[in-house]
Amino acid sequence: MEIIDQNLLDITAGIIGHQTNCLGFMGAGIALQIKRKYPRVYRQYSKYCDRHRPYPGLLLGTVQPVWADESRKLLVLNLFGQFNISHSRTNVNTDYEALRAIALKLKLRQERGELGPIHLPYGMGCGLGGGDWEVVGRIFRDVDGRWCKLPDRN
Repeated sequence: MEIIDQNLLDITAGIIGHQTNCLGFMGAGIALQIKRKYPRVYRQYSKYCDRHRPYPGLLLGTVQPVWADESRKLLVLNLFGQFNISHSRTNVNTDYEALRAIALKLKLRQERGELGPIHLPYGMGCGLGGGDWEVVGRIFRDVDGRWCKLPDRN
């Protein structure tokens, strides 16, 4: 993974990914911004979480690919890297084992030619998710992609 000076939401073709919770809420951070910009992604995410409502923890470590719109130019990967939600940066909700499972899945799919480079937000899972960037960055080092470093829009 390389770091680039680009806003994740300025990517209009290819693949972007972001960390999501298992409860069906996109209420803050980059998830909220994706929900607003790509309502189809949120609707599919919400339905997916609803189907797993009895056992939402089973979503940890999984990836839900969703086309941003009908043009199928941009694929959004909902990366289930945290179970719960938080409104405080002091709680650690990012699940490193779930992220390791996700990174392995992404790398394997890239090696099989099923996925191209993936753009992820720099500091993913380290804002409201409370994760440690040193840990998260290392987890994704072998995934072919770019960390988008410019601040996300509010």
